[in-house]
Amino acid sequence: MKKIISGLVSVMIAGMAFNTSAYAGEAMSEAHAHIGHVMTSWNDTPSQHGLLPVAMKDAGIAAAHAALAAKSPNDLAAMKLHARHVRHAIDSSYEASGPGTGYGLIKAANGGIGHATLASKSEGASEAVKVHTEHAVTSLNNAIARSRMALYEAQAVLIATSAGQAAAHAAKMAELTQAAVNGVDANGDGGISWHAHEGGLNVASQHMGIMMDAEGMKH
Repeated sequence: MKKIISGLVSVMIAGMAFNTSAYAGEAMSEAHAHIGHVMTSWNDTPSQHGLLPVAMKDAGIAAAHAALAAKSPNDLAAMKLHARHVRHAIDSSYEASGPGTGYGLIKAANGGIGHATLASKSEGASEAVKVHTEHAVTSLNNAIARSRMALYEAQAVLIATSAGQAAAHAAKMAELTQAAVNGVDANGDGGISWHAHEGGLNVASQHMGIMMDAEGMKH
């Protein structure tokens, strides 16, 4: 995973131009610029929204349609329709049209990981930025892993030849898409932390918010 993040950081450093419009007129560090890209504005997202809000919007759409599929265990056509919608919201390269933003949860979350990592590696980055980047990135990676598993379940629904075959996959797809958003209490301690296998997009958002508060940034 460290190699993946390192490679992404190298590519982004080579080709990235800062979008500073979100904080126009303010003195802004490089770290703050990247935090803004995660939370406020990025140049290729729908309406130039922040990468994490886009990921959360597509994740909500994926979870809603996965839930609808799971509620139709006797209707193969309905499960397949909603599975396509889930695929579109998670990764539109698998399904070109659907109710999602068209950007895709995985692409947005990966972008968030890249920019948060760049923020933490920026010259003069504070301890708060470094600490909460680790927390947010771990949670984003959890969400991506669950979303990829949901794509597998969606594909299983699409190739099923009967409602009976598809129903269990639709139920698992619903479970995984919810977990991508809300996280999972994997260790049974009654809470959902940022650690591997636990936090999802909500936890990533919480830690980015804590980071912004520590840096005196509006959100």
